[in-house]
Amino acid sequence: MTSHFPARRHLVLSPAALATVLLTLLCAALLAACAAPGARPASLMEAYAAVDAARSDRKVRAFAPAGLHEAETALAQAFRAWQAGQPEREVNQLAQLARQRASIARSQAIERRGRNGIEILEAQAQRPGTEPPGAGTAPADEAAMLVPSGDPLLPAAGEPIASPRSRR
Repeated sequence: MTSHFPARRHLVLSPAALATVLLTLLCAALLAACAAPGARPASLMEAYAAVDAARSDRKVRAFAPAGLHEAETALAQAFRAWQAGQPEREVNQLAQLARQRASIARSQAIERRGRNGIEILEAQAQRPGTEPPGAGTAPADEAAMLVPSGDPLLPAAGEPIASPRSRR
C-alpha cells in the first residue's frame, strides 16, 4: 500500500548544535525573566524561605501555632502588597516583619518546649517513689558528665577554677 502523504523529514542536529540551540533558548528565557517588571524582590523570597522553614518545623507547629500563623499572615500581606504594586520599600518592610515573626515563632517553640520538659520533670519528681533523672549521683559525677575530658581550656579535676584576670 502506498501512502498519499509525503515522507516526513526529521531535522537532525549534531550534539554541539543542539547544545547551542538549548543554551540560546535558556539565555533568552533567563533574560526575559530578569527583565520582567514585577520580578519578586529578594526580601519577599527570603521571607518566604523563613516562614516555610518555620512551617516545616514540627516543633513550631506543635508549640507555637499562633506565632506561625502571625508569620504566615505577615507573609501574605507582603505578597499582596507586592502584587498590588506597592512601593518596594513597603514590600521590604512587610517581608522583614514576616521574617521576624517566623523567627519569633521558632523562639517561642523552643522556649515552650523547654518549659514543657521542665513541667514533665517536675511532675515526675512529685510522684512518690520516683527519683528525678540524675538523683543519687554525687556532684562530682554530675560535673564530670557536663565537662568534656581533655579540654585544654578547662582545669584538670581537683584544680581550682581561675578567674579570667588570673589567666593573664
